[in-house]
Amino acid sequence: KESAMADSAYYHLERMLPELDDLKERGLFSVAEIREIARQRREFEFRLERRSKVKEDYLRYIDYEKKLEKLRRIRKKAIVRELQDASSEKKKGWQPSLCDRASAMRIMLIYERAVTRFKGDLGLWLQFIQYCRSQGTRRMQKV
Repeated sequence: KESAMADSAYYHLERMLPELDDLKERGLFSVAEIREIARQRREFEFRLERRSKVKEDYLRYIDYEKKLEKLRRIRKKAIVRELQDASSEKKKGWQPSLCDRASAMRIMLIYERAVTRFKGDLGLWLQFIQYCRSQGTRRMQKV
């Protein structure tokens, strides 16, 4: 049972690797910051795989990811501004990439895992629906 729990946590962590690489390549986070993000996520994933699951662990993870996304957006705006201020010959702009959607998808996945575990928690369902609405995704129809 312990190994299955670790397998599930590592599965979710491995799925994050391309996004973390993208964040580093685009200059949004330093190598040290990426390591800290990976450490935090590993800690959260293992908490979610514990035998006695607690709703607050899911909510803390979601809150962490929302704060991380807010920081990513602030840094992206600064980079886009720099690209626009660069000489007109070098104007490349910001090409959308994996990191632009990955955090929203991760937050929705954490919400899905939470509402699957705590099916009767209406407040949790409403938070999930509100988040989906704020993201303007089609997933809200499914929820």
